[in-house]
Amino acid sequence: MPHLYFKLVAASALSLMLVSKAIGDSSAKVGDLPVTEILKRLGAEMEAGVTPARLAEYSRHFDRVDFDSDGRHSKTEYIEKGTYLTPMARRGIFNAADSNGDGVVTKAEYTLNRIITDEAKGIIQAMDDNGDRKVSEGEFTSHAGGKLGDKKLARQVFLALDTDGNGSIHVPEYLRVWGKWARTGGKAPDQRLAAQKGAGRDAGHGTLIFEDDFERSESQESKDEIGKGWGSNSARRAAGNKQVDLKDGAMYIYRHEVADHGVSVTHPAEFRDGTVGLRFMLEDKKDSLGLNFADLKFKEVHAGHLFAARIGIGQVTLQDLKTGNMNLKTRELRKANKLTPEQKKQLRKKERKFSNKLETGKWYDLLVNVRSDELRVVIDGKEIGSFKSEGIAHPTKRTLRLAVPRNAVVDDVKIWKKG
Repeated sequence: MPHLYFKLVAASALSLMLVSKAIGDSSAKVGDLPVTEILKRLGAEMEAGVTPARLAEYSRHFDRVDFDSDGRHSKTEYIEKGTYLTPMARRGIFNAADSNGDGVVTKAEYTLNRIITDEAKGIIQAMDDNGDRKVSEGEFTSHAGGKLGDKKLARQVFLALDTDGNGSIHVPEYLRVWGKWARTGGKAPDQRLAAQKGAGRDAGHGTLIFEDDFERSESQESKDEIGKGWGSNSARRAAGNKQVDLKDGAMYIYRHEVADHGVSVTHPAEFRDGTVGLRFMLEDKKDSLGLNFADLKFKEVHAGHLFAARIGIGQVTLQDLKTGNMNLKTRELRKANKLTPEQKKQLRKKERKFSNKLETGKWYDLLVNVRSDELRVVIDGKEIGSFKSEGIAHPTKRTLRLAVPRNAVVDDVKIWKKG
């Protein structure tokens, strides 16, 4: 018995030593191999391997427990009011997800934790040859030895995961270590997910025809100097005063106090079907950002307006402007207050509104997709809504307008055309 006791203590000590080295240390190793490389060789892809559908699933799960819809899980919501597993298990999951230890779990923290733990369970459970819901040292080294290229290293990794030193690993035990290894480097969950979503935006959208990361400076600070083919209405609408500022690698758009119209920042975007992707931030609850698609050669509408997606703090609005409010005949009747009740009824069908709560001061990833007569909006991997209307099918969209009534911040703009 004493021999067994000291063996367990020694194994546990080795495990804790390896884990402690891994916390927040991107150079942490088991043997001579960094823990990040160990996870990779075992098959972990983490956020790089998650699909949009799985991200949407995680988002829905998060929202179901976010009872007050504030974008965070409190301990009361998740641990006390939760129904998944036991309160003790929920507490463990909550603490693992709360990567910065501030007592709440954001959607990014929740999502990254789900990505890490779901993948880890899939990898380790595949080693459970006898189906007893735990993995022995023999099972682990048999499966991991080839992947790691060294059975001795595989045993060292097993000992690190086997924190109680009993010769087998089970779900809560190995997840505590795996989760810490998967978070080495200290990068925040929202940064990790934003970077991956930005990379993932390129997939399946067609031919990239324009991109801009705004990583440049201006020669002066009195007038708009956006560059890369961008234009604005500041000269006409704001007496030439600056309304677009490039700073910190992003485009800050703000309405000048003398302006008689919202800010319009434009760029050529010629396609029939296509997608616009960007990151955005709204700094005040009254702020909003519109993506307005136009064709200035089409003279049956005011100022070329075709359709728009407008993003606010609490709502997304999708509009067909070509056959709606910006149709010249309709606009004249509306301005003269001569629309009939039936015409007003038909106009109301030219837009759809979707509730969607955003936080001020937070970056979001946006995709606006145009396909035939359908306009679709996705924010942070979650489809907010779609709208079909004949004006959206206009054969040539020539210009993208970023329409900003007050203020908005934009970064990493990409435009694709399909077909």
